[in-house]
Amino acid sequence: MKIRYYIFFYIVLILLFSCVKEKIIDKSITVIEQRTINNLIIPNPYPATTEKKEEIKEFLYKNEALYNRYYGIGQNLKINFIERVNFGIPGGDNWIVRIEPHSNNERMQVYIFVIDGDNIVKTFLETVNRLPFWFDTEAICKYDIMEDIPGMHIPNGNISIGDFNDDGIFELFNIFYDYYLGHNVDIFYYDSEKDGFVFSRIYFGLIDPINGPAPVEFINYNGTNGIKVYYDHRWRFYVWDIIKREYEEVVEISNEMNIGYNIHNFQIGYFWSRIESVMETNMSTLENVVEIDPKFEGGRSFMATIRSYDNTYWESRHDFYPDGKWYGWYTGE
Repeated sequence: MKIRYYIFFYIVLILLFSCVKEKIIDKSITVIEQRTINNLIIPNPYPATTEKKEEIKEFLYKNEALYNRYYGIGQNLKINFIERVNFGIPGGDNWIVRIEPHSNNERMQVYIFVIDGDNIVKTFLETVNRLPFWFDTEAICKYDIMEDIPGMHIPNGNISIGDFNDDGIFELFNIFYDYYLGHNVDIFYYDSEKDGFVFSRIYFGLIDPINGPAPVEFINYNGTNGIKVYYDHRWRFYVWDIIKREYEEVVEISNEMNIGYNIHNFQIGYFWSRIESVMETNMSTLENVVEIDPKFEGGRSFMATIRSYDNTYWESRHDFYPDGKWYGWYTGE
């Protein structure tokens, strides 16, 4: 009797798991229930009054020497953004601050202070504690890539503040471009075990750097809130894994929802970078790129002039499919 009971119990578990798995990650879904939530307003449950913000600004100005000695901010400190939010850091009120650069050669820096009365309990700086880097998004696209990202935006930048994973604690959303890592979104959150900020990274690609649409969007997909990201010529859906504490891809959204990629909207500099990425840059230098007749109908092709380490020159052809995928390269026509 007990054996039959256990067999029945395990069959029910298997069926239940199969149903849940099918609901979440079935890649054959053709009818998609999608509701955009990119205009979602994330309320700040710990807002500060204007008077309180000015009070904290003056407090930080007076204590400039305290963190200038350790973090190299320099003289004539100017705070152009300050807000009190809950990042879950114990010890006092959590304040996020952005410091205006002293010159065009410096970037704006992001700090988080934990302040209790007249004491700065903790200080987190982007270059030391892995907070988001400020980045000029116009360097990668000509439209406002942050326009539809929910949360409180730090003006003229690439950072938004909000509870993006619905855990009651605020995180930092950061769009960034790195020459070696490419385009990525980092979600930063405070880790109490490490007593510091860590991040979950999602890579994305541009559909059209001039006209958009934005490649990152917060949506509700089949009843689940998450992030829709365009990467490797496909839309992908990521959700927050509460156990691993990171965003994980759970499904590749069906082709019916994929927005057309227009390879002809990209300028030659975009292809220059992609050609460089497949070269042995430590042994050769890309000197010039010229567009030639495409190998594939609707695609684009380029002839690259390359200087080798011994100062000899040679040419290589690079072909791209209409969907942007790189076909390969070879010398000559």
